[in-house]
Amino acid sequence: MAIPNGGPGQHGPVRSDALTVQMAAMASAPLLLLMGSVVLRTSRRARRHRRPVPAAASDLSAHFDSRQLAELAELLLATAATERARLDQQLADYVAGRTVGYVTAVANLDDGISLELSDGQHLALNGIAHRSRRLIRAHASADLLRPVWAEREHHSYRLLLHGHRGGPVELYARRMVLRVKP
Repeated sequence: MAIPNGGPGQHGPVRSDALTVQMAAMASAPLLLLMGSVVLRTSRRARRHRRPVPAAASDLSAHFDSRQLAELAELLLATAATERARLDQQLADYVAGRTVGYVTAVANLDDGISLELSDGQHLALNGIAHRSRRLIRAHASADLLRPVWAEREHHSYRLLLHGHRGGPVELYARRMVLRVKP
């Protein structure tokens, strides 16, 4: 049914019912999009809060209260820090010792290299740059490189190697692990 634009008796463009519905839908589209995004955002937040607790954590929470779990977490963090300090000291003591071996082989790791030393020890360097890998390979084959100094700097390690013929080779690694022979 068509209604003239100015009412009965006036002439002007005629709007159909379909055109009126279309205009109403276009006017309410931004509102619908806004409501949809709010619903989506709140449902995501609700899903985040409903994530299942791992079985080990749920078993612990059944036997301990939150205060005891917090104390256990603090104890584990302190133990981890003590163990890291002990391993760093062991590495520093080994490198500072007089019987440090020289590099006999360089092996690739997924994220670094492993240095096999002549005294049977293995020194793994993770998170080392590709340029440093090439540098150590070139120097290790041409010179008898020996670790002379290692230091922990915040979140990484610095290792200094000296050879008989060449200059020092300085390496940076995210992690450095000394595997001590029994």
